[in-house]
Amino acid sequence: AQRDAARARTDLEESSLQHAVDMVKIRRETADKVQRADAALDRLAQLEADNARQAERITSLESRVSLLNDEKNTLSDKLEAARTRNAADSFRKSVSGADATQLQQMTEKAFLRREADLAAERDAAKARTAYLTQSTKRLRVAVRQRLEAMETEVMLGLDIDAVTGVRHTVPVNTKALTAAKKGAAVYTCGPLHQVTVDGKQRVEEPACCT
Repeated sequence: AQRDAARARTDLEESSLQHAVDMVKIRRETADKVQRADAALDRLAQLEADNARQAERITSLESRVSLLNDEKNTLSDKLEAARTRNAADSFRKSVSGADATQLQQMTEKAFLRREADLAAERDAAKARTAYLTQSTKRLRVAVRQRLEAMETEVMLGLDIDAVTGVRHTVPVNTKALTAAKKGAAVYTCGPLHQVTVDGKQRVEEPACCT
């Protein structure tokens, strides 16, 4: 009876020691997960900053297009006034009507080409901004889901074996002690097994825990 009691105490001490080792492992892995989550949040902040810069660039491009339109209208007004004002006689004499028309057409074509280039650049910036917005949303959802999963694992004391992928439930030490004192089976990742070796009975852990 004393030998059995001593063996039970030894098993209980080994179980408590294993529990302490598992808790240290969980704390270390939880710290690693939190560090990875912080890195993901930093990446999210960087994407949001890139999105803000793209929005500022779009605003700048739109302002430039507006200024070019204003300049185009101003030049058109000046050209029309030069044709009709009495003070533009010298201009009319040096430039024939056909040359003036050709000059106006060339000016309009140049402005149209520049306006088209700016519109294409603005559309590309808008597409990039839309892509960054979607990427930011997906990353924010993934980070939030991962943080929730980590909180659940810490609350339930869950750990996943890196080799087998088996999800272990680490017992709370006080509950293990109480169960052992009452003669009940102590659970780690499964119930302990009663086996007979060389005519003697002993308790072994499941294969997933050894």
